[in-house]
Amino acid sequence: MILFVILLACSVPLLSGGRGGIGVLLGPTGGFVFGWILVAFIIGLFVGYSKRLTAWKLILVNIGAGICLLYVCGAGYLSLTTALTFSEAMKLNLVFIPGDSVKAIVAGLVAVRVRQALYANSGSTTKMKTL
Repeated sequence: MILFVILLACSVPLLSGGRGGIGVLLGPTGGFVFGWILVAFIIGLFVGYSKRLTAWKLILVNIGAGICLLYVCGAGYLSLTTALTFSEAMKLNLVFIPGDSVKAIVAGLVAVRVRQALYANSGSTTKMKTL
């Protein structure tokens, strides 16, 4: 995610509509972009340290820590860069909850299957096979 943000800062058009550049990072939606780094780190820690990772646990973490934390980061930054209050900025996120929830569910299901495939022949869930 850090590399993604660096590429955006270098004006690589990676966001929807072919957007990229410092203006995107410093604009009203920049908090969401920087929030991706924090959310990826926290969910990665959970996956890395979870001994018995199930799809439902990961889906709940994706929704609870991922979506909620990302919305707080994004809305906080949005309220700092615009005339909106934090609560008004949070309300703007409501429209994205259904789509983000579907993505969190799909990501949880896929991540658990990938983790199972990586550990399939190693006999251990604490040490990942070298690719």
